[in-house]
Amino acid sequence: MSELAHPGDFCPNSECDDYGKLQSEDQTNIIKFGKTKAGRQRYKCKTCNWIRAAGQHAESLEEVLLVEHKIKRGQLDGLWAYVRNKGEKKATLKPNRPANSGALP
Repeated sequence: MSELAHPGDFCPNSECDDYGKLQSEDQTNIIKFGKTKAGRQRYKCKTCNWIRAAGQHAESLEEVLLVEHKIKRGQLDGLWAYVRNKGEKKATLKPNRPANSGALP
């Protein structure tokens, strides 16, 4: 099974000389470029100065899934809910403290 590309793995600008080339030791044109106000990582292509936030990658992915694969909005929402689910949350145990008797030391 092949892995999916992540934001920052390649330049998606079709007019860039490095368009679609995956990052490797020899190919390092994509760099981290700060964060958005919402805290999402931004990326920049050093070849064409293209900038994109990680959230924009998800929007592009949604568009492809809705149009090309004919997935309905409800199915897509279910998919994102599944992706965001990190499993069952474990209860945090609080330390036991002795009961306050109200007596002065």
